[in-house]
Amino acid sequence: MDALAKTRTELCGLGVAHPQLTGAPVGDFVYAQVASALDTSHWSSFAAFRHSLETAVSIADTYLIAVEAAKEIGASRTAKLHDLLMARPMGEQMLRYSATWGSGSMANAPAVPEPVKAIILSRLMTARRVEDFRNTEWLKTIFAVQGWPKRSEVGDDAARQAWLLVQHADADPAFQLRVLRAKEPLVPSGEVSKGDYA
Repeated sequence: MDALAKTRTELCGLGVAHPQLTGAPVGDFVYAQVASALDTSHWSSFAAFRHSLETAVSIADTYLIAVEAAKEIGASRTAKLHDLLMARPMGEQMLRYSATWGSGSMANAPAVPEPVKAIILSRLMTARRVEDFRNTEWLKTIFAVQGWPKRSEVGDDAARQAWLLVQHADADPAFQLRVLRAKEPLVPSGEVSKGDYA
């Protein structure tokens, strides 16, 4: 509730008369944990839950180790903003892929009973929200120092990655609005992709 009140105040300060934030995913790490809380209807007893948990935790933790390894391998070895922007979304993208566990891009994931899958996805979605929060805070620092990364400064590919980070900054709609407003005057000159702005 505190996060919603703070966000309403920020949006009102940006000229949004009546922000509609019912159910909005605003907040930080605590919100991420609460928002990913499990539906307990999967288990008839605590013993059944513990059994599912024993299987799920090792699978989820292995995936999270792989995410961290991929981030480390793909991390920028330079201070160039282009390289930093290209590397930054790696973790959150891997965590987003996990949402389709057992199908689509994750068709080869281990087949697990539905209650085990629920725990795995809850753990990975919490990690995704934390990753989104960290990426948002990082990009807010970049944005505060130099404004929106223009295509002529960072290249089309890195500008697209910056847009992706903002798209996934749902816990901070005031930041998303500030970015949108900063990007608008850059569209006519081609410094911002029309598609990304839309």
